[in-house]
Amino acid sequence: HACAAQSFQHQERSAIVGHVELADGTSHLVLEGLRRARVIKVQRRTPYPRIEIAPVVDEALAPAAETMREVARILALSERLIGDLGADAQPLLDRLRGLTNQPGALADAAAGHLVEEPSVRRALLECLSQERRLRAVADELARLEARRAIDDLGDRTSEPGMN
Repeated sequence: HACAAQSFQHQERSAIVGHVELADGTSHLVLEGLRRARVIKVQRRTPYPRIEIAPVVDEALAPAAETMREVARILALSERLIGDLGADAQPLLDRLRGLTNQPGALADAAAGHLVEEPSVRRALLECLSQERRLRAVADELARLEARRAIDDLGDRTSEPGMN
């Protein structure tokens, strides 16, 4: 498998899906892999780490109706979670909508962009079952939306004179 991993490493690239220019002229980049992969070896080299990877094959999908239901949940929840950003949200929304025919990639992108807690995001992204990953990402986005609603409600009731 070493040859396959090395071959894969040279053929696959990441896509830049976002960037923020900093005052010093550098940028922070948001990269999204084009395929799922597992890390075989990390070689720490300055100034940037280098890794060896191998492709990971997802498990088969659930029946189409169940899959599309989870895809629809992820899109609806994503729109509600980032809708407050207005025009700034449009590129991410377009990216997510463009992945509706690739449910596993949609789940990965939604988790990668919308789930802030690193341990939760990592657990979601490590799930090899597309069916379980879709459901888990949709459930996590629903939890985040509920948390936001509770926080918003708390903000409104914390005015002076209200308990």
